[in-house]
Amino acid sequence: MPIHRINLRGPWEFEWLEPATGDAPAHGRVKLPSDWRDDFGDRAGRVRFRRHFHEPTGIEPEDSVWLHFTGVGGEFTVSLDGRPLASEDGTPRFEITDALQPTSVVVVEIVCDPSGTDEPLGLYDFVAVEIETPAP
Repeated sequence: MPIHRINLRGPWEFEWLEPATGDAPAHGRVKLPSDWRDDFGDRAGRVRFRRHFHEPTGIEPEDSVWLHFTGVGGEFTVSLDGRPLASEDGTPRFEITDALQPTSVVVVEIVCDPSGTDEPLGLYDFVAVEIETPAP
């Protein structure tokens, strides 16, 4: 099954939800993908990331569209245009075919505590919109 991938790199808005204290800014923009420590150092807590994107063009009725997180570390939830997304198989890949709008907003809330681990955290690899075309 051929897949066309559109990476949602570049600037994402972020907002600290808990704790909202400390020397780091409470909100701003980060260029993703990047490891949590590169953006926030050793600060632990919950951060909301937000990214707008346009509906891909050229989608055929038989195509399916997915939101795929190739690398996310920490506890996380995902919503699209205010609706929570769930994965049927537990992977960080969500079908969004019927939920797409001309402009959509993906929101990811991540809880991370970088102390005690060397594992990558946050949105450390690509987030992509994937269009799957069935094999002929």
